[in-house]
Amino acid sequence: MIKRPYMRWTQDTETAFLLALRQTGTARAAADAVGRCVGSAYKRRQRRVDFKARWDAMVAEWQAEWIARRGAPPEETGPRERWDGWSAVRKRAFLRALSETGAITEAAQRVGISRSAVTRLKMKSPDFAAACAAALARSLPCLEQVAWERAVEGWDEEIVQGGKVTGTRRRYSETLLRTLLVREQAARQAERVVAAKARTVPEFATRDETDTALLKALDRIAQGRRREAIVRADAWQEFERAVLAGEREGLVP
Repeated sequence: MIKRPYMRWTQDTETAFLLALRQTGTARAAADAVGRCVGSAYKRRQRRVDFKARWDAMVAEWQAEWIARRGAPPEETGPRERWDGWSAVRKRAFLRALSETGAITEAAQRVGISRSAVTRLKMKSPDFAAACAAALARSLPCLEQVAWERAVEGWDEEIVQGGKVTGTRRRYSETLLRTLLVREQAARQAERVVAAKARTVPEFATRDETDTALLKALDRIAQGRRREAIVRADAWQEFERAVLAGEREGLVP
């Protein structure tokens, strides 16, 4: 069946997925059975508590039936870690790769796991999310040091002629050097702006400036009152004209 990951989930879709989950025992197989992406199933599980509860109930029923048919392996006394999932060794390897590369995608590729698996584990485990943040924080100085070494100190590149190495030459990365210079200039400019703001002393208006501002404000108030009086006088004259003409009733004889 063709997957349609962007189709909307309905109540019937949930029911069909849960029935397939009851039969297969795996979310991926159940999602394939109803023509949905397994990622959308997990997202719906996170948003809907009732769907999550029914999901867990179906998995528990499938596990109970499987154990009843085959029995639990005698050597298993606790939860078993999947060799293709998150094990303690794989977590440590991922965090080390993340601290070295500073990129989640590249670190995930090193340990043979997908980026979506990393995202799901971070959402489920706050400790793992904190460890990832710490690894990324450690990676920044490492990457800056590597960039500095390649831009300023350089590296030896082999010279190959006729299929043989005849010597070496020193290479430098002008792109990295330009990037480091731009960042350094931006950091210094930010420091100068902060220092200038710290030295700035607020200026207070003098007595004459305050009096002038107050007089202007009073003058604007007086002009507004004069305009309001003119409007009222015009309105009263119009009222008197209408009464005299018999258009309206009023106090004027």
